[in-house]
Amino acid sequence: MAAVLASAATGLVAFPVLVAGSSWPVALGFTVLMQLTAFFGVVLIATLRVVDEREAETADTTLRVTQTGHRRSAASVRRSRRVSSASLSIGFAGAANIQNLETVGMLRELGHVVDWHSDISGLKHQLKTGQSRPDLAMIDLDTGANIVVQVDHLIYFRIKNPLVPVVLLTADVSADDFSKQRVAIGDVTLRTPATRDRLTSAVLIAMDQSRRRARVACGSA
Repeated sequence: MAAVLASAATGLVAFPVLVAGSSWPVALGFTVLMQLTAFFGVVLIATLRVVDEREAETADTTLRVTQTGHRRSAASVRRSRRVSSASLSIGFAGAANIQNLETVGMLRELGHVVDWHSDISGLKHQLKTGQSRPDLAMIDLDTGANIVVQVDHLIYFRIKNPLVPVVLLTADVSADDFSKQRVAIGDVTLRTPATRDRLTSAVLIAMDQSRRRARVACGSA
């Protein structure tokens, strides 16, 4: 705006001078041209300023999103490290196949000690003979006996070991289930194939639910 006013003032001063040296239409046309040039110059500067402000806002938004993502990633890493640093003894029951080999490998990478049995009956035998009790049981439902027999085994295992958290692995569910719908046989149902992050979450939630059951049991005793 200042440039426009300055241009208008210059035009008013220049107009009489130009009239004196040439015809008045030429002088008027030249003055108008000067003012239009100044006006469009101001418009261009204002447009560039708006573009710069929008680019700055976009960059700031991108930075905030990136920082938020980094904070979430860092929180996920810290959570994984907490689980990994708390090494658990895990009784794993499932056939020796590639998928279970990868699952057991991920659990060991997280720092857990895994005792691998071919099926749940081996895990029950371990407990029945007075061997070490696992901190958590992880059962593959897809490679053992038929599901009815396995459910019977799981109910028995739960009755005999009510405070041992149980993670169930199966491909016959649409998604992971961290609810208490299957609490009679397990704390968490994990859809296979599992990933490292989902295994971490499953272990966390199953251990937390076990602690809650222990507090309830102590309160009702």
